[in-house]
Amino acid sequence: MLALLLNIVVLLIGVGGAIVSSLTLSNTVWRTRAVIMFAVMGLIGLILTIVGYEKTPDVSNIANLVFDLAIAFRIFAQNNPWTWPILLLVWGIIFLISRFSTRKKVDVTPRVRAWLDVLAAIEQFANPELVSQWKRLRDDVDKLPEWKRKIDTNTRTLDSISKALDQDDMSPARARALYSMQKSIADERRYAIDRLDNAGEEARQKENEVLADIVTQLKRGALVGRGFRQRLDEVADYTEIIPFDHWQLLDFQLCDPKKQIVEGGGKRYLGLQIGWNENPPPPDQIVVDRSRPPYMDPPVPRP
Repeated sequence: MLALLLNIVVLLIGVGGAIVSSLTLSNTVWRTRAVIMFAVMGLIGLILTIVGYEKTPDVSNIANLVFDLAIAFRIFAQNNPWTWPILLLVWGIIFLISRFSTRKKVDVTPRVRAWLDVLAAIEQFANPELVSQWKRLRDDVDKLPEWKRKIDTNTRTLDSISKALDQDDMSPARARALYSMQKSIADERRYAIDRLDNAGEEARQKENEVLADIVTQLKRGALVGRGFRQRLDEVADYTEIIPFDHWQLLDFQLCDPKKQIVEGGGKRYLGLQIGWNENPPPPDQIVVDRSRPPYMDPPVPRP
């Protein structure tokens, strides 16, 4: 009898382990291995239980036992009409638990047709209004030498007008004309000084807004980034996809577009390229499977 009980315990462990593994393990490889292992254990336990039961004295064989149990259940169900509704309710609860206990796995492997450098990606994927404003401010920064020359020219002109106004023999009409010219040139000079002071800061602020828009799309998976992963002093020989969740930590600037560096949270990538993701993950169904290697394009050797 003790051997029979031990065989039943093996059977229960196998069945229970297979059920729990299928519901709780998110790693597809280990989930499959665990379910197969526990299923084999349960099958062995079932076979040993049947053999042990048949060899146990003073008990009926399996066929008679099953027949007696079936007759007893039929009589019980006839005497208690609520039996079938309760069984259906229990079955429905088990089905709902198994249906909603795990999130549906989706294929979130990025698919990119063409990779673009950072500046080209900004032109194509960033908010057009932000890009337009950023370009205008960047053009103002490029015109800083021109603004400086304009300020110097206006300053010299204002000095000349001031000297001319100091003359005593000037007619009222000419004085009025010089005063009007002085006011106009002073306004131009003040505007040029304001542009010179604000152009750099405004351009940096707008550039940060454009980059934030790109990073937001990278976090959602609408865009995909790739680069050469750097660990300590070693740089990978091939590019790899930057996982979506890494963009919670990563950031980049446009100080050197040719050697575009992405870093943050102890991670660092070189040579960032960005592409449009043709297989974006559903917002509520992103499941990161760490058992799979990162999606990699055909090798792109470092220059």
